[in-house]
Amino acid sequence: MSSRHSRLGLRARSIPTQGSRGRVGAARPGPAEQVGALDGLTRLGTRASFDESLLLETMRAQRFGEPFTLALLEVDDFDAFARRVGSRRGDAVLVDVAAALRAGRAVDRAFRVGGDEFAMIMPRTRVDDATPAVERFRETVRRGLGEITISMGLAEFDPADTSTDAGALRDRADLALYEAKSRGPGEVVSFDQYAGSAPANRSAAMIAAVRDLLASRRMGAAFQPIWNLSTRRVFGYAALARPADEFGLDGPRAAFAGAARLGRVTELDALCRESVLARVGDLPPGVLLFWNIAHEVLAQDDGASRRIQQEVEAAGLLSEQVVIVLTAHAGELLDLDRVDELRELGFEIALDDVGSGDSGLGILGAVQPGYVKVDRDVLTSARDDGSGRAVLAAIVAYAAESGAVVIAEGIDTEEILQLVGAAGTANKWAQFVGGQGYLLGRPEAQIPAADTARNAWPIPQLVMWRPELVPAALESACWCNFDGGLSP
Repeated sequence: MSSRHSRLGLRARSIPTQGSRGRVGAARPGPAEQVGALDGLTRLGTRASFDESLLLETMRAQRFGEPFTLALLEVDDFDAFARRVGSRRGDAVLVDVAAALRAGRAVDRAFRVGGDEFAMIMPRTRVDDATPAVERFRETVRRGLGEITISMGLAEFDPADTSTDAGALRDRADLALYEAKSRGPGEVVSFDQYAGSAPANRSAAMIAAVRDLLASRRMGAAFQPIWNLSTRRVFGYAALARPADEFGLDGPRAAFAGAARLGRVTELDALCRESVLARVGDLPPGVLLFWNIAHEVLAQDDGASRRIQQEVEAAGLLSEQVVIVLTAHAGELLDLDRVDELRELGFEIALDDVGSGDSGLGILGAVQPGYVKVDRDVLTSARDDGSGRAVLAAIVAYAAESGAVVIAEGIDTEEILQLVGAAGTANKWAQFVGGQGYLLGRPEAQIPAADTARNAWPIPQLVMWRPELVPAALESACWCNFDGGLSP
C-alpha cells in the first residue's frame, strides 16, 4: 500500500485466478492453516488468524523462554503494478508470493494481513538467525517474479523483556517495514537497525508531539479558496487544520499518523473540527465550507452525524453551507449508512484523493459524492502516461453523468492549470469546475469578506487554454471549454 496510515488494515482483493502454472514454489499447506480461517485468494491465514497466532506464540515464548521473530512483508508499488497489468495479473502475483512463503521453513507460519501485505511468524528464531530464511524467500521471488520486489520489517520477541507484548512486537515490525520502504524497494530492516536511525527518533518525537498537542489543544486553522474556473469566482473554502508550530509536526497528516498509532484519531478529529468552527466566522453568501472528517469518526460513533450537525449549528452555520470531505483511501472502511445520514441532515458530500495511491474509482458509485476532489498526482500522471489519462477521463466522465462537481487540487503552476483546462472526455462535454492551489490563493487565517480584493481572480492575464502547454496526447484525447458551464 502506498499509504502509511492504512498499513495492516486493508480488505483483501477477492478476484480469483485460474490455475497455477508458472507459480513460484510449492503449494503445500502451512501451519498457519491450523488457526483460524484461510484467505480466499492466497490460502494463507487471514488477519484474524494472524492476530490469534501471534498472541499464542507470544504466550508460548514467554512460558518456555524462547525468542521468535516476526516479519512483515509488503509488495513494493503493487497498486501501480496492478493498474498497469490488470487486477487478475495482480492477484496472480499475490498468489505467487504466498507460494514462495510456503516454500520456506516448515515451522514458519505465513499470513495475508492486507491487500498486498503479508506476515510471517518464525518460532524459536532470533533476528540474526532469520536472515538465511529471509534471503531464500527473496531469491525465490526474484527468480519467479522478475520485476516484483518485497520490502520487509523484522522484529524479535525477547521473552526476558516484560514490556513487550504481541501488540508492541507488531508495532516494532511495522516501524521496521516503514523504514525499509523509505530506503527503497526490496530492502530488509530489523527493528534494532531502525531504533538507531534518525527516522526512529523522528517517529518517537512525532508521537510525543501528538500527545502534547491533544493535551494542550493548541490547534489552528486556515482557509484556502476554491474557485469556479468558469465564472472565476470563489464558491468555497477548504478548511485546513494546523497544529501549532511549537509541536514540530509536519502538518495535519503527520498529526493524524501519530494519532493513529496512539489510537486517538477521533479525539484529534474533534479537536480539528473545534478549531475550524471557532475561526470560520460568517461565510459570504453562496459560499461553501469544505470540511474534512476522518472516516474513523463515522465508523466508531453511531451518533457522529447528529453531533457534527450540532457543532455546525452552534457555530452559526447551516448544514447546507457545509460540504463534508471524506477520503477515498478509506475504501470499504467507509460507513455508507453514516454518509447517508449526513446527506439527510442537509450536508453535501465530497470525496477526496480520488484515483490517487491505492484508492479505486469504484468508491465513486458507492458514495455518490456531489463533489469529487482530484489531487495533483492524478493530473501529472495524466500528463505523463496513458493509464493516468484513463483514470482522469473516468473521473470526469463520472462527473458528467452524475452531475458531480470536480475540483482539481494542487494547482500551483500555470502548467497544472492548463492540464485542468484540457481535461474532459472525447464524446461527452464535461469540465473541471473547481480549482484549488497556491496559484489561485494561499491558505489564510480568516475567510475574507465577499467584497474584498482577495476574491478577485488572482491571475487576470492568464489565457485559460494554451495548447502549447498541454501534451499532444492529452489534447487529442480530451478537451473542454471554459466559456460557460456549471456553476455550483
